[in-house]
Amino acid sequence: MTYSRDVMLDEAGVEYFLRDVLVLLDGVAAGVVRQALGEGLGSLSDKQWAVFKYEVLEPFAPEHCTGCNQTIPWEEKIIAADDRGLCSFCRQTHLKPD
Repeated sequence: MTYSRDVMLDEAGVEYFLRDVLVLLDGVAAGVVRQALGEGLGSLSDKQWAVFKYEVLEPFAPEHCTGCNQTIPWEEKIIAADDRGLCSFCRQTHLKPD
């Protein structure tokens, strides 16, 4: 996964994703997300960024669709992670009856 703090700070929908993913987390990962929401991703230490990367991004934020390889928008990442890594277009295409 190639996410970087600098790029994520400017991407639309990151805050939406963080608010949605927070309800799925507990412990240290939840604390890191709360800090990111309150103070920004740039405020995370290297250790906090590692927690964020491995406990938040990897399980809940697929970067590219497994069907079409397009970038998945932040608003769709949690749903995509729960549905085989598919973007909304591919999910709809795969769900349509033949």
